[in-house]
Amino acid sequence: MARRLKLPRYEDILNMSKKEITKQLNRLRPAVARRINKLKEAGKLSYLRNIGKLSKTSTPREELAEITSFLRKPFSEVSNIKKFERNMLKQLHDHGYDIDPDDITEFNDFMAEVKAMHKSRRIPDSTRVVEAFVQAKRLKMSRKALITNLDYWREHLEEMQKLSSSR
Repeated sequence: MARRLKLPRYEDILNMSKKEITKQLNRLRPAVARRINKLKEAGKLSYLRNIGKLSKTSTPREELAEITSFLRKPFSEVSNIKKFERNMLKQLHDHGYDIDPDDITEFNDFMAEVKAMHKSRRIPDSTRVVEAFVQAKRLKMSRKALITNLDYWREHLEEMQKLSSSR
């Protein structure tokens, strides 16, 4: 079992000397690199969009604050992402959607793309969007093709269901 990182509080970061900040950065940068590598290895890099960006900041103090914030986020750890995906998959199955566990990351990416298409961040008629994803997987349609023609497929879902059931 991995040991928990002791992370500085934001109030403490504000009061640290340059030497203390450098010491913390040297200690925490490898932890960030390890987490990002684990996300890459697990194929979960797309979840970084839920965490925010680690950017080049103008001061070491700001960098330490960003690194600390990143390390505190649940989606910076693969185990938390897997737990989230299991819960999402269970909810989808409870609502009658037949989504394969191997497709849950793609489903999450798909829903993020759909949300990004809508300024309100709410997905209109989300049940039809989910059903369109399920039918597209059955038809072996790419996510890009589905996103490109989502409005059409959402309105013509019955046609898509007929196509997938005839295969």
